[in-house]
Amino acid sequence: LAQVAQDRGIAFRDALNNVKASSSKWTQLRDSLVQVKDAVSALNGRMDCSAAREDWAALSDQVCGGLVASYMIAGQAWLIIGCLGCLGALAQYKLWRHLRDNRSLYWDEHADAKPKGCRKFLACLIATGIG
Repeated sequence: LAQVAQDRGIAFRDALNNVKASSSKWTQLRDSLVQVKDAVSALNGRMDCSAAREDWAALSDQVCGGLVASYMIAGQAWLIIGCLGCLGALAQYKLWRHLRDNRSLYWDEHADAKPKGCRKFLACLIATGIG
């Protein structure tokens, strides 16, 4: 079995070499690729891209250094603002809960002195326990 596989591999290699050697398309392709390779090699040695390289480096530094850093700083600022907002909401809740649970008993005993109307609204704004 191994001998048959080896014989078929040799036959395939010989057939492929015959196609490559006799076919003018393969020869034309090889010659075209050799010409392109030679032209690119010659052009590569004569190119001077130092001016474009400096401008490209400056643009890359501005975009990567400035824009990305700006987005990062803005993201961090919003994260801090969000955390402080949550802390503020928690503090406001604790204050509200304390005032709601510990409302002033004075107003229960003196209903005639209890603020009414606009004064009641202002008392709510400055966190005075009205009841």
